[in-house]
Amino acid sequence: ALQDIGIPVMHDDQHGTAVVVMAAMINSAKVAGKSMGEMTVAVSGAGAAGVAVSKILLGVNVDDPSYKPVKNLIVCDSKGIISRNRKDMHPYKY
Repeated sequence: ALQDIGIPVMHDDQHGTAVVVMAAMINSAKVAGKSMGEMTVAVSGAGAAGVAVSKILLGVNVDDPSYKPVKNLIVCDSKGIISRNRKDMHPYKY
């Protein structure tokens, strides 16, 4: 359960991985001469880090109006591509 413990907390597995992936995406977009919105990204794994990476790429909780989120994102877990049509899906993966 979420709780306020009075100090900032960084979950390295989630936030650290997402920040590093974001830096790589920004640089790869520059090298390719594209915006991130034009890129297709596949995330292999939908655990804590994969979900955090996916959220930052989609711009969840990003308040910067100049940010162009990835529009084509494919996330896979051990059973295949994550989709709302899958029957065995854990809700945190949507």
